[in-house]
Amino acid sequence: MKKLLLMLLCGSHFLLNVQDLESYKKDNTITMFGVDYTQTYFVGEDGFNDPIAIANQFPQKWNVLFYAESDKYSIEKYMLKASVTYSLSKIEEVNKTITSEDVKSRIVNEIPEGKLLTKEGAEKLALSKHLKGETKYGVIFFASEYNKITGVGYYYAVVLDIGNNSVIFSKKLQGKTGGFGFRNYWASTFHDSLKQFRSELKKGIY
Repeated sequence: MKKLLLMLLCGSHFLLNVQDLESYKKDNTITMFGVDYTQTYFVGEDGFNDPIAIANQFPQKWNVLFYAESDKYSIEKYMLKASVTYSLSKIEEVNKTITSEDVKSRIVNEIPEGKLLTKEGAEKLALSKHLKGETKYGVIFFASEYNKITGVGYYYAVVLDIGNNSVIFSKKLQGKTGGFGFRNYWASTFHDSLKQFRSELKKGIY
């Protein structure tokens, strides 16, 4: 009896997820909340020699790319939506709490076991923020690792039903470094990650 009940519960949860995904795909709008850098590990000590600048400048510089360079970092294009509402203020305020000491503590050559952000951790963090928006769906990104040794940046994208404060789906993304200057070098990883998001979304990979 318990096994049957568990199977029914799992089946109903699967159907709800499918319905949520179909509803998300049909909706032409989304709210972009930005990229949270509070959990980021910076791997390769030689590549991150200015923790004060990383803490005080770069999260803000990276978070304006969506509209400052909207042709390249088009959320509409990569999220397959007709229009995007930007609501970056809450994540901007969160990123402003990052101190140089926080950054120093996460500049490493090897990430301590159990410290790197997980998919489940990203979902939990997203829900804890109780994000608000005018659209039904929203997306928040978490930069989990910038790895100078491998030349790769890693992110989690969490897509939310804003009204219900529930996760529709989340994805681990990665992109290669490129470009001149510290800002552009790591911004390239986010651009690649957006491309991955779009490609997998079109293929129905959630």
